[in-house]
Amino acid sequence: MEKWTAVQRAFIVKAFFKNNDSYISAIRAFRKHFKLTGKSEVPSRPTVKLWVKNFEKTAHACKNKPTGRKRSVRTPETTDRVRHSVQTTPTTSIRKRALNLKIKPTSLQRILSEDLSFHPYKILIIQKLQKTDFVRRKSFAEDMLTRIDTGEIPLNSLLFTDEAHFYLNGDVNKQNMRYWSTENPMIIHEKPLHSAKLTVWMGVAKFGIVGPYVFDETVNGE
Repeated sequence: MEKWTAVQRAFIVKAFFKNNDSYISAIRAFRKHFKLTGKSEVPSRPTVKLWVKNFEKTAHACKNKPTGRKRSVRTPETTDRVRHSVQTTPTTSIRKRALNLKIKPTSLQRILSEDLSFHPYKILIIQKLQKTDFVRRKSFAEDMLTRIDTGEIPLNSLLFTDEAHFYLNGDVNKQNMRYWSTENPMIIHEKPLHSAKLTVWMGVAKFGIVGPYVFDETVNGE
């Protein structure tokens, strides 16, 4: 809050010019006009001088508003805080990290990308395989190649299928999983094979689309 009102500023500036540019006379006139006692505080000479200077420059006696660009939050101190935060918890989201550090998400994004050269790498979610799974997969692939080569399985009759699992045990959405780092850390998140889930199944063949169908159990050949 300003110590002196706009009316008081205007009065003493006018008094200064009326009294032949005299600071002492202007201050005396100010004290008399506002009925101030000898112990009452009045504007000092440097203060009056500043008000006069502002008036001559901008036609008003108030303080000049700061000019130039708004101060950036991208200071070395803030950058160090962000670096330490990422090194401690590299998988925290932009929004949550910005809230914890008390800076805007857009500013945090610039610090991460432009100042620290960090990149949000996606965490790869894969099915956890057992040792026997590798042998079975290789055997199946070799068997299918043989049947296709011999004509036992005609390609025009093949039905290509896929399924999407919606887990009920709190597994995260991999689209929202990011690991901030200057280099790809090759992070892999393993999950149990038989988590509670709903499965959406669909097939595609030369004759058209089959499905989609929703199951609450594992989809098999039956």
